Amino acid sequence: MDKKEKPNQFHPPACAALELELMENRDDLEFTPELSLNKMPSRVDVVVVKKSPDAVIKSGLGAIFKKYNLWEYKSPGAALNVRTYFKMTGYAGLYLANLADTDDISEITLSFMRDTKPVKLLKWFDEHAFTTDDYQPGIYHIRRDDHYDMQIVVTSEVNEETYQWVTLLSQKADDKALNRINGSLKKINDTKDLQNADAVLDLFFSINANEQWLKEKKDMGILLDMYNESERKDQKIAEQEKQLKQQGAEIKKKDEKIKRQDARLKQLGTQIKQQGAQILDLQAQIDSMRLAADTKQG
Repeated sequence: MDKKEKPNQFHPPACAALELELMENRDDLEFTPELSLNKMPSRVDVVVVKKSPDAVIKSGLGAIFKKYNLWEYKSPGAALNVRTYFKMTGYAGLYLANLADTDDISEITLSFMRDTKPVKLLKWFDEHAFTTDDYQPGIYHIRRDDHYDMQIVVTSEVNEETYQWVTLLSQKADDKALNRINGSLKKINDTKDLQNADAVLDLFFSINANEQWLKEKKDMGILLDMYNESERKDQKIAEQEKQLKQQGAEIKKKDEKIKRQDARLKQLGTQIKQQGAQILDLQAQIDSMRLAADTKQG
């Protein structure tokens, strides 16, 4: 790993931002951050599994998605170069060998994300028979026959309105980005999404701590409003979860009561069956006695 990288600082928020960008397809995708590929210390930053081939991914970040989608994030200042590409192709091979349920390379894609454009790497792809397509501003699709489909996401170039969360990973983010996120934050109600938003915002505030505009936002109380909104949603979700637990407990009690009633009914049924057998036995005895009496009189 490049010595300039600080994975503990940047990588978890990057994974969180990716989940937020793809949250509209939450039910169609499965996210696994820091996935170990074998017994050696080889880890993919995040693997996104597309559960159904028929799922339509709404975010442009998932336009190239196949079944297995491996992501590599590079923090600001870290190198994204040919070595990174070779490492990821190696990881893709390990994933196919150890974890995938297929050996078809067309079912795997590789994605690289960084705040600045890797000009030398893109040039290397051009020189080695890869086709590069500018799918959207800041999103470059890279293809070659008999190879994994790939993309490079440049967070400082993507549309800030469309990709609000990954743009916060860039050191060039500004107060306008924060205003957009403030609006988006108010629309989030899912617990997991709120946790991801908190992780991205913590990083954003950390890397912009010395910016004058951020200090002004603090003075204006805007950040406090954002945190209060987040806390209010957290409390609301906690209350909903508490209510769901209470409802679950009540349902469990009712289920137990129904089970006891079922057991009682089963017991009564057994008793009725036994009594019925006794009645039949008595009836047989009576019939036998009547037959014997008739025979004697005759």
